[in-house]
Amino acid sequence: MQIVTSIWGWSIILAFLGCIPYTIWVARTAIKRRWKKVGILVGAPAAYFAVLVGITALANSGASDRYFRDTYDAEGNFTDPVYKYESQRSFNGDGASFYVFDLPDQVRRRFKKQDSRFLTEFPKRPHYRSDWKVVTWREAPFDTSFGKYLEFALCASSEHSKEIREALSRKGTFYSFFHYDHGGSPGNIDFFVVDMIGGRVYEINVNT
Repeated sequence: MQIVTSIWGWSIILAFLGCIPYTIWVARTAIKRRWKKVGILVGAPAAYFAVLVGITALANSGASDRYFRDTYDAEGNFTDPVYKYESQRSFNGDGASFYVFDLPDQVRRRFKKQDSRFLTEFPKRPHYRSDWKVVTWREAPFDTSFGKYLEFALCASSEHSKEIREALSRKGTFYSFFHYDHGGSPGNIDFFVVDMIGGRVYEINVNT
């Protein structure tokens, strides 16, 4: 996905820098009534970006599947969220997002059969979180020594804070998170909650 993003970046820069001379080239070719070449000049960039859009869609699908597998050790993906909140992001990415999903059957099955590998290796930290610390999956009741991370994560959505706290107070709920601290305080977090009883999955991201 990084490669695709880089290609998009360079393509946009080249299109921006080259649009005026390219337009002049097309216009001069049209004035000379060389219609076949005009068609090629117009069609080639359109075809290039159409292919790039297709490649991007495939890359996004693959990245989504890989994220689901690396987080929950299961194949598949979520359906549309039953609740979604996304704040406006600042230039450096600061902001918050909060998603609530119905618990997929394949995730439920995996958490029912959790083992030492699952509880020590998942979720897998993605490459873009290389400097963040990982707290792997564990079952509630929530460890109060992580209290500051829970409070930091829940600032993303007060609307669902009560149900998440209730879920984290009992067995049958699992949680994990990635975090990056600013000094002794949380600064960035990805927080995950799987509520087996309530049939919900919560995914929270906060960046400051």
